[in-house]
Amino acid sequence: MLLIALAVAVGSAAPIPWALALLAVVFLLDGHDSLLLAPIYGAGLLLVSELAQGSIDLRGVGRLTPGWIAARLAAILALSALGAGAGAVVAAAATIGAARSVALTAAGAFAAVVALGTIALLARRGHRVPANAASRASDREPPGAPDPAPPGAP
Repeated sequence: MLLIALAVAVGSAAPIPWALALLAVVFLLDGHDSLLLAPIYGAGLLLVSELAQGSIDLRGVGRLTPGWIAARLAAILALSALGAGAGAVVAAAATIGAARSVALTAAGAFAAVVALGTIALLARRGHRVPANAASRASDREPPGAPDPAPPGAP
């Protein structure tokens, strides 16, 4: 958590993934026997990362549309809750002592590859920068920020 606090204080998002990886390793090495705790811990990591990234993104922003922070926080909380719920369903399914077969293992491996490919595709689409994007971070406004008044406007 100290690494995340340092990232927010300095204004750099680079340490955040490393801090989250360390927190995940701590959870794994702590010796939790229950797989059902993992979704709750994962949702907490998602919440911490999004709040830290949001703090860094809002650095230097002068004005926001009313309700923008509340809407972003609600979206982050909803995604964390959905992630915890989906993880709990998967963890519960994994703990059921179902019969195993080569076909079922192959289907699971195929589903994992498809899921990873989908995530990679979505991440790649989300990180494209339009040609007319501002080159300096100080020129950026958060989504929903009102347009500045044109020069000479009262």
